[in-house]
Amino acid sequence: MPEDYPKRSPIRLAALLALLAMCGPFTIDAFFPAFGAVAKDLRANDWDMQLTISVYLWANAAMSLFHGPLSDAYGRRRVILWGVFLFMASSIGCVFCQTIEQLWFFRALQGISTGAGLIVSRAIVRDLYQGAAAQKVMSLISMFFSLAPAVAPIV
Repeated sequence: MPEDYPKRSPIRLAALLALLAMCGPFTIDAFFPAFGAVAKDLRANDWDMQLTISVYLWANAAMSLFHGPLSDAYGRRRVILWGVFLFMASSIGCVFCQTIEQLWFFRALQGISTGAGLIVSRAIVRDLYQGAAAQKVMSLISMFFSLAPAVAPIV
């Protein structure tokens, strides 16, 4: 850890880490207003649409067990970059789905990828800061993170 790191303002880092962590709630909350249109477009029933959220959450929960060890083994940056790439690819896949089954698949990929930002961002804070400085950065991340549920439905 560089000696000057804790002396720098953590706001930019906190904002970046919060943006990474916000992908998860954003992916859920931005999707809710579109349920009716997606169901109509894919000719899916209510249960099928609710399953898109369940598949996402199951994949996110399962992969959350592995993001930390993967980032320890392969590096924080690599895991975050792969997570962002997979999230972008799966989001594009969701846009072009023709069936509800395809949507379930891409929502599962989104669930697998979004935990990388949330979990690895906390590991980065732990790596760079200790004590009160770490608490300050985590508080900033939480403050930025709290915007996701409010902004997502508008988008």
